[in-house]
Amino acid sequence: MYRGVRLKRYPFLALPLALVFAPALAATSAKAPPAEYAAYFAAVRKADAIADPLQRCLAYPDLPNNTWAPGIAKARCTMFLTPPRYTLDDIEKKLAQPNGAATLDADFSALLQAHYVDPAQREQISIAFQVFSNRDRDKAERIARAWLGAAPESPFARTALGHVLAGRGWAARGGKFARDTPAESLQKMNAYFVDAAKEYTNAMEASPKLLPACHGLMAIGRQSSNELQMYATKKCLEADPASYYVVEEMMTAAEPRWGGSDAAMQAVSAYAQAKVTTNPVLGLFAFNDEYYEIDRLDDSDAQAIAVLEPAAYKVPNAGFFRLVGGAYLRKNDTWKSLVYLSQALRFSPGYAQESRFRALALRRIGETKWARADAERAVALDPGNGLALQQLGDILREIEGPSAAAPYYKRAIADEKTQEDAYNSYCGVLLDAKQLDEAGKCIDDLLAAYPENPEGWRQRLYLIGFDAPGSKKAMERFIALNDPKRWSYHAADVKTVRLIKAGMDGTASPSEMFDARALRAKALERSVQGRPYFELLRSSKDNHLGKAIGACNSTLKAITNPQFEAVMDVQSDGRLKNVDVRPVNAWTSCVAKQVETTWKLPQPPKLIDSSTYPLIYEVRMK
Repeated sequence: MYRGVRLKRYPFLALPLALVFAPALAATSAKAPPAEYAAYFAAVRKADAIADPLQRCLAYPDLPNNTWAPGIAKARCTMFLTPPRYTLDDIEKKLAQPNGAATLDADFSALLQAHYVDPAQREQISIAFQVFSNRDRDKAERIARAWLGAAPESPFARTALGHVLAGRGWAARGGKFARDTPAESLQKMNAYFVDAAKEYTNAMEASPKLLPACHGLMAIGRQSSNELQMYATKKCLEADPASYYVVEEMMTAAEPRWGGSDAAMQAVSAYAQAKVTTNPVLGLFAFNDEYYEIDRLDDSDAQAIAVLEPAAYKVPNAGFFRLVGGAYLRKNDTWKSLVYLSQALRFSPGYAQESRFRALALRRIGETKWARADAERAVALDPGNGLALQQLGDILREIEGPSAAAPYYKRAIADEKTQEDAYNSYCGVLLDAKQLDEAGKCIDDLLAAYPENPEGWRQRLYLIGFDAPGSKKAMERFIALNDPKRWSYHAADVKTVRLIKAGMDGTASPSEMFDARALRAKALERSVQGRPYFELLRSSKDNHLGKAIGACNSTLKAITNPQFEAVMDVQSDGRLKNVDVRPVNAWTSCVAKQVETTWKLPQPPKLIDSSTYPLIYEVRMK
């Protein structure tokens, strides 16, 4: 028996479709960690399977060989990752119930009391109010005003509204220095701050120990009034001299960007260290002056490793872990980067960039499935970040295939930083998924926006082959622009394109011509233009090839390895000419003669620059 028409793999066209855009990290088998980290990463993997952030944090292994104060990691997990008592929707539903405002006041009063008597519930009153700093400020303000309307004397309702108004003020100001902020923006900020300060002040008069109102007023004073800042700080320290959020605001005010200094930051750090027996989490403020400086360097990697890595062994500060992990990632020390990035995300799962970094590190060690959760979190936290979208697309492409990746690559096109690469990725998965019409539109858009993109011209050749309108230009542009440094496979591909072009131009050597013809035929077979004709031949009931082989049975006996490739040109009337075979022997020469003299195929499509239609057959006998 023989095998008829078969898709043979060739150097250029044989590249898997996934290589139409080559991911930055090819799939690799998972690597075992170094012996000193084996137990650590086994525990990290187990903890990462826990969905709840608090329980995951508590289950996580600590940094190997750390000298942290006993209990500080657990206290940090509990303080910052315990979910808020209520969501905004919960509060709105509660207000709609009979005596709902009174119930809310009672619950928030209990949280305030617990802050002072139950170490496990420290700062939960402040965390409960953070929902009113929600980005959906219209919703938050509506709910806060409904609460205040139902309970006009409630210090908790006033604090909620103060948070909303303060948030609007900070949003109006923006993140630039005051000298770079428009006067109109500063005026809006001041108007919101005045209203917020009234709410905070009224709340503090009704409940002097209501810390969220107090440190909210401290922050407004930091921006607007030294006198207000001093007053609020005094009141806060009277209420709780060991409150994390009070000390955090003191540290922020001590930063040089707010008029402070290194010495001022060191003084706050010393104050915090003196209070750690009361509140262990205050230990996190150690080394903050050094962190502040290093975090603002353009190239902080050397300093992060030299200064913050030793600090991270003393204090479980997520910021330290973040910078040290990123530094080791850029040094290609993947395992060390994972050690620190894992701790950063343990304590601060809201880090979008570090989620992306750890996903990258996990892919480097062949843990693509493990990386998926980090990549998904990075996109959820920063939905418009093209790098995060590209990364998740790469991971899904590897795990689930091109269709799963396509939406993320498409979204990444909207980010100017990743637009060009995202086009290549998106066009590539459309080709891979055989969505050829969409792929054609994608490649058109890519080359219109980036006419010097060599991979785009290669993708066009992949789509249209070498015999369509535009093929000649695509060949010339790819030959001129190919970039093996960026796409390693371009080095081999450009050689193949040059060979095909030489065959079409008639400049290929006799030894090269067979390969040139075979590659061109193969490209046409797979192209949008040539695929229908290929399918027509494959579905034909006319056993042309079987008859040709049968006619040459007498020459087959001497052949020990009966297989061959045949290239030929189909004329407009379906007759064959220029039939060449490889290898050449009595049997294959007989078959070639039969093909050329007896075959008549269906009329082929007309090509743009050729009066004949190239075709290839591969035969293997059993």
